[in-house]
Order: sequence, then C-alpha cells, then structure tokens
Amino acid sequence: QAMGSVMRIDVVSIKFLIILSVVSVVTLLLAIIIGATGPSVYDISNTYAYNCPEGSHIWSPQCSGVELKQNGTAWEWTLPKMKTVNRFWALEVYPYSTSPQEISGTITFAASLFAKVGTADNFEWLSLQRNDSKQQVLNCRANGVCDGFLLVWEEFINYEEYRILIWVDHSQGTPAPATYLGDVQLQLTVGHPGFAALEISLKTLSLVFNIVVLVVHLWHLRGTAFSDWSWEQRAITLLLIVLALYNNFFTAIEYGVKGWFFPFLSSLCEVVFFSVLMLFWLLMVDKIRRDELRIEMGLYHLPKVIVTILFGILTLVLFSWISIRDEQDPIYGVGITGIQVLFYIVVFIWTGVLVWVGILVAMTVPIISRKPYLKTRFLFFGIPTGIVIISVLIGIFTGTFGPVRKSTLSFTYFQFLLNLYVYVLLWGYWPIQEGISGNIFKLKSTLKFSR
Repeated sequence: QAMGSVMRIDVVSIKFLIILSVVSVVTLLLAIIIGATGPSVYDISNTYAYNCPEGSHIWSPQCSGVELKQNGTAWEWTLPKMKTVNRFWALEVYPYSTSPQEISGTITFAASLFAKVGTADNFEWLSLQRNDSKQQVLNCRANGVCDGFLLVWEEFINYEEYRILIWVDHSQGTPAPATYLGDVQLQLTVGHPGFAALEISLKTLSLVFNIVVLVVHLWHLRGTAFSDWSWEQRAITLLLIVLALYNNFFTAIEYGVKGWFFPFLSSLCEVVFFSVLMLFWLLMVDKIRRDELRIEMGLYHLPKVIVTILFGILTLVLFSWISIRDEQDPIYGVGITGIQVLFYIVVFIWTGVLVWVGILVAMTVPIISRKPYLKTRFLFFGIPTGIVIISVLIGIFTGTFGPVRKSTLSFTYFQFLLNLYVYVLLWGYWPIQEGISGNIFKLKSTLKFSR
C-alpha cells in the first residue's frame, strides 16, 4: 500500500460532509449575489440624430437634431469622458427606415474622429487623421429600425474625450436606404470601470489564495516521496497548478497593454485548465470503476488523451477567434458561420465526453453495489463534478461562458465555482495517515461513517 493513500474522505463523518455542503452552497450564493448586484461588464449609452422629444423617431419641428438623409448634412457628437480602465470604446450605428415596407440595400456612413488635447482652460480638438467609412448592407423593417453595424472601434483609450463627426456618403450605395433614411441611433459601448476593478480584484485574490494553498499542500507532503503519493494527490496537485493558470493575472495586464498577446495568453491558460479538468474526469471515473490504486498510462487511456488534446486545440482556436472577433466587432449577427461551425464542433466534443463519462458512470454503479467502500469516493467526486458540468453546459448554450460578452453574474459564479470545486476535492483527498498497511486501509475503507 502506498503511503498517503488514506484520505480524509475515507474516514470523515456525515456531519462534516453536511457542513462542507452548506459552506459550498453559501459560497455559491455569495458569488451569485455579488454578480447580480455588481457593476455591468459594459457601459452603454445611446444618442439619436433627430433628438426629438419623448424619444420619438419621427421628424418634427420640435426635434433639435439633424436629418442625415439630407445631402451635405453632418452630425457632431461629443462622447462622454473615458479613462484607460474603460479599456476600449465601440460606436455602433442603428439607422431607422421611413419606408412603409421592408427594404434592403447598401448605404455608406462616414466619420471623422477628434480628440481633446490640452488643459481645461486651453484645449483644442485634434484631428486623429482618420476617416472611418463603412458601406453596409441594411435590412430594414417597415417604419422601424434597420440592422446595426460597427462604425468605429478604438482598441485602446488614449484620450479622455473624443468627438465624432458623422455623415452619409450619398455618392455610394443604393438609393433606397438613403432615400428612406430616418432617425439614426448611435450606441456607445465602453468597458465598465467597476467591472474592471471587480475582475482584477477577484482574479488577484483567487491567485494569491491558490498559490498559498498549493504551497501548504506541497509542504504537507514534503516528507513523502512523490512515488508514494496516491493518484488522487498527484491529480489534485496538478489541478491546483492549472487552477493558478485559470486565476491568471494576465487579465489585469490587458487593461494597460495593447495587442493580442495577453488576451491570447489568458485564453490559453483557461483552455489548459479545462483540458486537464476533462482528462481528470475521464480518468477518475475509470479509476473508481476499476477499483485501482494507481492509473498506469497505457494504450487503454490513449483515446482519452487524444480527445482531450483535440478538445484543447479546437477550444483554444475558438476562444482566440471569439476574442479577436469581439474586439473587432462587438455585434454578433449573420456572417460568422466559421465561428459557429467551430463552436458546434467544440460543443459536440464536449457533449461526447459527457456521454463518455455518463457511460463510465453507468458501468460503475453495479460495481459500487458490490463494493460499498467505493460509494463514498464515487459520490464525493460525482456530485460536485456533475454541478460543474451542468453549469458549464448552461453557460455555453446561453453564451455566457468563455471569452464572449459575459455578464458579471457568470464571471463571479464560474470564478467561485471552479475554485471551490478544486478546493473541495483537495479537502477530501487530503492525506491523513502515512505508512499504513494494506490490511488497516481495507478495514478503514469498509467501515461505515461515524455519526
């Protein structure tokens, strides 16, 4: 019998399991409360070219704005003040149609961008020497809003105040959209500084706590040769290491450094964590089913490794693609079939792995009925794992999981959930005795829980 093979889950009382369950539920409720009451991920503000009273989109003498369908008419708008912590800003255009029927066609919007430089008393509007022009195919509802599109994207905020001048280029496009052009809505999206503070703080605290726990765990096992560690202790050590990758501090760097590198690195860290987690699930269920003390990585487990690597590569491509797409165009609509196909492939692999795990679980149940001493380890692993799997599936299909336009609630929930999951397993797999003979271990494993 290997040293350190008796774990807390083998001798823990039901009372402590109930306490652990209550603490876990309270922790997740806290995450939900923080997410539900916290700041939104994005700050969104809107303005309209007509600027009519009571939000009307029908031009009248009471409107104080401009009609962009008039040739030579331009619309000037000074954007709200911003800070570097806002991270980016994007300006989306939603034209309105005055046609009594649905229409479609192309229209060209152009824009010039200016930045305020100088002091409060002595400043000027500096032209950024760029003209943003976008020819867009519009599908418009009858007397309603048309499809929106991204007109201006600023990846990094270099100035506190911006001003934009917008007009319609009537020399390009088809006549219908410009002829029936009514009001125009500009939607400004910026990162919320409150969410930035929450994300950086929670990630940093999680990483620091993660490192402390990892050090304590390794210190506790320092007197035991690595060859004598149980498989669970090796697995949980690896999970603690990749959890530190998930709790990476690259998110904080993204707020102050331009470029694709750190977003890609952050996505890579997340993918490594989930790939290791997936392999752990497959191996752990199989280990319990086969009642093995150790897992020998032979040809029998090769398909699990291949599927995990394939999942990791495709998920990394998907996460990176979504991150780039999200930065270049925050509007998700038609025309992103490549991402959609890759998304469905990743979901198919994920679902396939879940079916695989389900088959292994079904094969394990009859074995557990014949070997009751495996029941505790199986339930201790299976219940929290099931919660994580169901949560991730819901997150994927609701579009709130991964590097997409996540909500504050999804961020805090998954941040708490995944950290809690690893720490719960660490608690259960914590070694409580060393150098125990096989007979004593078997006796302890067959004992019922004390109450």
